[in-house]
Amino acid sequence: MIKVMHVITTLGPAGAETMLSRIVSGMDGTQFENEIVSLTGILDLAERMRGRGVRVRTLGMKTSVPNPLRVLRLAQWIRESKPDVIHTWMYHANLVGALAARVAGNVPVVWGIHHSVLDPRN
Repeated sequence: MIKVMHVITTLGPAGAETMLSRIVSGMDGTQFENEIVSLTGILDLAERMRGRGVRVRTLGMKTSVPNPLRVLRLAQWIRESKPDVIHTWMYHANLVGALAARVAGNVPVVWGIHHSVLDPRN
């Protein structure tokens, strides 16, 4: 069983969040165990994921003021869950997830950067 921890900024009904839901729903439950951590809050897609047996947690971060203690809490959750890989979604979650994985003991991290505007000037 491969344990995957997904770290995402929020679980509202938007593009990256919907893709995370689809990916987790499509993964073979006999081969993968998924867990989702939302940096900010538990929103619409969380209940759908919980209904599929996926553990969903939130760090309760405020969007306006970063809190380093929340990074340490995520590192603690990583040590407790012992994921084989951490898949991060979006810029803030990429940074927080990578820092927490490093503090937790260098768990491999796969960054997910999704952007709908591919103009190099942006």
